[in-house]
Amino acid sequence: MNNDKTVQPLSYYVPTIPEEDDNPNFVLIELQNKYGLALEGLNKVEKLYLIMLIASSRCFRESIKKLYRKEIFTIMHRIEGELIGEEQEGLLEALIDGVRYQK
Repeated sequence: MNNDKTVQPLSYYVPTIPEEDDNPNFVLIELQNKYGLALEGLNKVEKLYLIMLIASSRCFRESIKKLYRKEIFTIMHRIEGELIGEEQEGLLEALIDGVRYQK
């Protein structure tokens, strides 16, 4: 597996972060100030935990509009049993890109 990808600063992923002078208490500015521009100060478990919480919140809001197929539970069980950590993380990245750019 190729791990040569450079982690970008948060502003690469969220270009709408205001200048610190405009809103110093904005959560994304606080995250950058506390954990670094690329959130390198968060450990892997903390990042995964935030991913889980954000995804759960988004899923709850979206599922009110549209239900998911029941087979998703079977797929998740297989993902947990068949994929190693790096493969799961690659799948996470693909899913996140899909969510971000899907209409």
